[in-house]
Amino acid sequence: SYGGPGQEMEAAGRPSSPRFGAVSLEVSHLLGRGAFGEVHLVRAAFTSDFGGQQTGGCGRRDSLEFALKRAPLSQFSEAGAGLALEEARLLQRLGREHECILRCFDFRVVAGSPPTLELLLEYAPLGDLSC
Repeated sequence: SYGGPGQEMEAAGRPSSPRFGAVSLEVSHLLGRGAFGEVHLVRAAFTSDFGGQQTGGCGRRDSLEFALKRAPLSQFSEAGAGLALEEARLLQRLGREHECILRCFDFRVVAGSPPTLELLLEYAPLGDLSC
């Protein structure tokens, strides 16, 4: 598992493990719909000292794009919802271990009617997933 808000930065200067609690998300637009939910393009703003390292300077906020997958848990049985959470954990691990798999940086269940599973995913702007 990885630590709390503000993880390490990659060499390219982008966060390697952004967390929901460390970012401010702004939904841009719908990327697509599937059998289990929707995926939106989101812009995440980080404070300049995100991860204890400077991303901008002079208190500037830098933003990055991510994909936010939302799946209402009402469509799953109780056992199915548990499996969806296990799949999110597995996706996090696989994304860290294999560079050819899009990363799942964080996930959470948002209370509401219905409760919704949200996954903060790496965004592939051109849809090209090749390594």
